[in-house]
Amino acid sequence: MFSPRRSLLPLIASAALLASGGSGALAAPSRAPHMDTVKVHITSTSGTVWGMVSASYTYRHATTRRSCAAASCTLHIPQGATAHLSQTATDTSTWPFQAWHVTVNGHSRTMTANSVKVKVTGKASITAVYVLSQSQSSGGYSSGGYNDGYGG
Repeated sequence: MFSPRRSLLPLIASAALLASGGSGALAAPSRAPHMDTVKVHITSTSGTVWGMVSASYTYRHATTRRSCAAASCTLHIPQGATAHLSQTATDTSTWPFQAWHVTVNGHSRTMTANSVKVKVTGKASITAVYVLSQSQSSGGYSSGGYNDGYGG
């Protein structure tokens, strides 16, 4: 015997699958992104690291944050994502921040802002450079102009 309920069920299920864009159980799972290796380096002397680097990026509407307080760290960031990097000096009076040295796919550049954006399109190396303060390197006093090394 003919049952209207039984014959409409496959039709309704097919219509629902089409309306959802075909993303039912038959859809392929989304692929994991290709992750690029980003090496972060921070100036250090005798085991003292002179700053900390904070990194964040957004991929598929999710923001990931990482921080590095060691002389060297490795981050894995999805290819094509933009990394937002900021730095904090351990002691700005003795070892202030000077610049970022950024190399992506063999192309290098130097940036002096405290925070920068870097588009990750391959293997990258990022160095936060801190330098000995001028007042510290001359013994804590100024010679009043030309420093000939005699402190005079």
